[in-house]
Amino acid sequence: QLALFALVYEMTGSAVQLGAVAAFRGGVGTLIAPYGGYLSDRFPRRRIIVASTLLDAALAAILAALVLLDLAEVWHVYVIAFGGGLAQSINQPARQAFVYDVTTDETLPNAVAVNSMVQNVARVLGPSGFGVMMAAWGVASGLVVLVGLQVAASIATMRISHVTRQVRVTGAVSPWRMIGEGFSYSWADKRILGLILVSVIPSLLIYPYIPFLKIVSEDVLHRGNAGFGMLSSMMGWGSLLGLFALVYLGGARHRGWL
Repeated sequence: QLALFALVYEMTGSAVQLGAVAAFRGGVGTLIAPYGGYLSDRFPRRRIIVASTLLDAALAAILAALVLLDLAEVWHVYVIAFGGGLAQSINQPARQAFVYDVTTDETLPNAVAVNSMVQNVARVLGPSGFGVMMAAWGVASGLVVLVGLQVAASIATMRISHVTRQVRVTGAVSPWRMIGEGFSYSWADKRILGLILVSVIPSLLIYPYIPFLKIVSEDVLHRGNAGFGMLSSMMGWGSLLGLFALVYLGGARHRGWL
């Protein structure tokens, strides 16, 4: 995402283009994610995780090649953003459910906490590290390293135990029927509906500020991609502090209000 936002702003200098690329990537993910959930119920989640991660790696490799050959154009960024949104929307449902698959009921809460912690550590180290790298050696350098990390992640995923508790849906079941049942269940269960609404609010009204940190870094602070990466990593620091607070307040009453 850092590379996409950095590239499109360096090409166009347009805040509108920054927002459009972010909306394009996120919009694709929103539309495809329910189908990603269907796939993660029908097929082995390990394969879905590996396939979608390698798709993302291939997209990063293509973009890196275009940048290195000085052939990258704005429409390329949109195509890569579309593919990235597609890969992520297929990957995330399977990845989150896979945590359940490889744990027991006793270890699941700890596994969820550790998974969240690791993701937020990555949100601290990734943007800051890649931002400095892109400032020193160009956007393509970050993309090349990303490809290597994603290939390594795929190999590590394949080495996780094949003994899981996934129960796959079998038989000729329409994906639209399953997706419809999922929406109906979520609407009927007020706890799940409440969680969905709570997660929608920051997605619509808070997270969209991230692409525009590129403008703040370039035009206000004059720190380039290094500053863009450091500013983006602050979201990870905030999430880590929030997680620690959640652990401390884990036994609090009225957690819904909290």
